[in-house]
Amino acid sequence: MSKNPSSVTTNNNHVEDDDVDNVKKVPKEDAQADKQAAADLEKVTDFHEDREAVSEISRESLGNLKMAQPEQKNFTIKRDDIQLIMQELEVPRIVAEAKLIQYEGDLRAAILDLIDCNSLLK
Repeated sequence: MSKNPSSVTTNNNHVEDDDVDNVKKVPKEDAQADKQAAADLEKVTDFHEDREAVSEISRESLGNLKMAQPEQKNFTIKRDDIQLIMQELEVPRIVAEAKLIQYEGDLRAAILDLIDCNSLLK
């Protein structure tokens, strides 16, 4: 390769002087567009980082809620108990079932609550 005054060789790349001048001269509009594009990219990146943080917080909160819930006890509600409450206290089936569920199948506690004898429950 011969060197002539109108060319420059850098790192095994041959670049013409005209090309070097073109690279150095960036129009203001292009520079502003590049800055705007960089700012937009930063906004998108921030949005995704915030979204990931919220998602992580949500997962953590959900895990805490699951741990905070007490274990549900297994108990049975007898059909005869529901029928007894419905007939004797003249309440709908849904109310009888709800009270028996509230008192974990305890017929006496459910009846006392329905007849408003809360002082006898203790």
